[in-house]
Amino acid sequence: MKRILFSILVLISCMEMANAQGERFVGTWLATDGNKSYQITFTLGKETTNYWGKIVTVTALYGSVSYLNNENKVIRRVKSNAQEKTLVAIIQLAEEKISVTNEILVQYNDKERNSRACFDVIISDDNNTLSWKFNLALSESRHFLEKGESRPQPTDLPHDITFKRISN
Repeated sequence: MKRILFSILVLISCMEMANAQGERFVGTWLATDGNKSYQITFTLGKETTNYWGKIVTVTALYGSVSYLNNENKVIRRVKSNAQEKTLVAIIQLAEEKISVTNEILVQYNDKERNSRACFDVIISDDNNTLSWKFNLALSESRHFLEKGESRPQPTDLPHDITFKRISN
């Protein structure tokens, strides 16, 4: 009985750590590159999904991307829906332990332009900036492609940029 109670407490602690880690990234972020700006919005969620052939519950960050002109008017928006997520970062698998870290791997999926990519995203210690770097190895990995899918087009998002938090 003590082992069961201890296991439940450990699981609850791991889930709280995953949510705390994920909550650091939640919010709206803005970056400028030349005459364009990019706004991303992350929300925290849970879902049951197929992960390497096994049905699991995951804690994940989901997001959308807005492209803005130099007057901060939206010129393009890539939004998530229930089936197709634009930005996804798996924070925790339900059965695995989590370690709090400043870095996540984000998958970008732009179905409209057949563009997919992976980015390493590092949040600052004060939670006010995100360093966004293109991950070439994972973006070109055959494991990243879905079965029967043609090779995606290169992404039009900047490959190395820093976002600043504009809201929680």
